[in-house]
Amino acid sequence: MEMAVENSLDGEPTDKVFINGREYTLEMLTKKYFRFWNKVAHLKMQQLRVQNASTLTVDQSESFHEAIHSQLIGDNWKSMKTLTGMEVMCNGCSKCQKLIEIVEEYGPIGIETIKKIENPVHFKKLIVTDGLLDEIANHCVQESSSKTECFQRLDSFLDSPIKTDTLAIYISETRELNEDQKHQSMPREVLETFIHKWNPHSIRIHFIYSTLSEQYNNQWSGYFQPLRLTDPFESVSRSSFPKFKEVQLDLLESIHCSDDIQSLHLRCQLNGYENVLACIRRVFPTDKISIKNLYYSGSYMGRFISMFDNLHRFVQFEKQEHLTVDVDYFMNVTCFDMLKYGITYESDSKPRKEFSKFAIQPQRRINYYPAVLNGVIPMKGFSKTKKFKWIGKEFQIGKDSFQLNINAWLVEKNFKRRKELHKKDRFFFKLFE
Repeated sequence: MEMAVENSLDGEPTDKVFINGREYTLEMLTKKYFRFWNKVAHLKMQQLRVQNASTLTVDQSESFHEAIHSQLIGDNWKSMKTLTGMEVMCNGCSKCQKLIEIVEEYGPIGIETIKKIENPVHFKKLIVTDGLLDEIANHCVQESSSKTECFQRLDSFLDSPIKTDTLAIYISETRELNEDQKHQSMPREVLETFIHKWNPHSIRIHFIYSTLSEQYNNQWSGYFQPLRLTDPFESVSRSSFPKFKEVQLDLLESIHCSDDIQSLHLRCQLNGYENVLACIRRVFPTDKISIKNLYYSGSYMGRFISMFDNLHRFVQFEKQEHLTVDVDYFMNVTCFDMLKYGITYESDSKPRKEFSKFAIQPQRRINYYPAVLNGVIPMKGFSKTKKFKWIGKEFQIGKDSFQLNINAWLVEKNFKRRKELHKKDRFFFKLFE
């Protein structure tokens, strides 16, 4: 079950929750539906992912959290396999702690929860945040009188019996920004200790525009090496880890990173995210990187075409070799409704020289119905999360030991309406024929 609390954007409390794309109020869920699903429909909850619960008030969080445990999960807690997004409402209560020992996917895990784990646990996926890295680093600094003692405390603190197949790292794009839009530095040794102790085989990095940990407290500065994936890649030293099976970059909840990738063809000041893939490979050595949930919706046709060039620039910022990159790129053309009302729009969809020189090879037409938008946190003003039917095509850009595979997805109704556009703007749609 996917739950997403509405993001009000203006900071005002909300009582709207979207479950699998359908809208409910908190009162409807806590006084009616949770109990009905459990007692009448006999729903045995196995997977529960809660998004954006940090926007709830304290009273809302307490009642919602309690209702989920007592009414929705109830006595069926032993069937749970996935529990994410709950700790922001309780800071690691006994009920969530009980589930840690049986679930396969959990997080974001908090510092108090790590302290309480005594029995060995092995997750398929464990989620941490950049805020947790800060908190652990600051804790070790406060309890130490020297740098040597600080690192000893770090090693001891993370000596809990935790293992995970995949380590997911949530990085906020907006925590206490100064004048730029780069994410804040993370204590690198804390992250590396996670990896040494927990032994993940793959890494997932999620850039998230809005998260709970808005405050940035780097008391650890001077003790730990700062790491920021938006810094120039030349300044990021290479780690000594064995190669990971795969590193995934998920942009489902990103704004700044997604915008930088989509703006690489423009002569404008970027926010440093053009360095991300190169820095990721320096910190997490791998021969395979996947970029998930890159989404663009707009009426400017030239932007859709430019994305193929931009993706090539993004993944080859350090002239990568011995690397395969898979990208899921979702496109929603919105100019049709503008045309219906006689509104003109900017257009520049002529094929560029760069577009042909990369020898993009269409591989095959693919039909798929991904739920990429179902997981997006609903924004105030949009009553329902839209679901689209998609068509797609696979493209390859590669030479020698480098391969870029782009699965380009287009909303099917856009494709069917392509003849409504000016003839010169149909070039883009020919890619999907």
